[in-house]
Amino acid sequence: YELKVEFVPLLFLNKNYISIAENNKDYPLRVDLALLKDTAEELLINAMKYSPSGSNIQILTAVKDGFFWISFKNSVQENPYTGIPDELKKYILEPFVRIVKYVDENFSNFEKFGIGLGLSAIENIIKKHSGIFAIHEVKDYTNHERKSSVLAEILLPITK
Repeated sequence: YELKVEFVPLLFLNKNYISIAENNKDYPLRVDLALLKDTAEELLINAMKYSPSGSNIQILTAVKDGFFWISFKNSVQENPYTGIPDELKKYILEPFVRIVKYVDENFSNFEKFGIGLGLSAIENIIKKHSGIFAIHEVKDYTNHERKSSVLAEILLPITK
């Protein structure tokens, strides 16, 4: 996946950096590449928008249970809180819902969907590919301390 030139200024807005775990194996997938790129871009923008300044955003891939997984993981800012509050988890994929009141609107010019439609649109696109989309808060222990992170996962069926 090539990072579009338009995304470079976004990295400077929040001083984020992106780690992409490479997967050099090919898997047969039936996807609309343009729509899949839109979903990846939207998830990357969300990760940058809601993560603390200077944090790492990870894009990971895996193959498990007949699915190709693409995961976007970003740290959660504690103040103001940018995670997914327990009482609002069930609403996160609903249209026109923004869980976090504070949003850096500098990112809005780059969003394809905007105004609280991004995650709902992503879920619909992935369902049209017979896939699964999930987003949730997780506890991350990879850096020797417990931190909250948001993990957005796309699961696409591997075709035979």
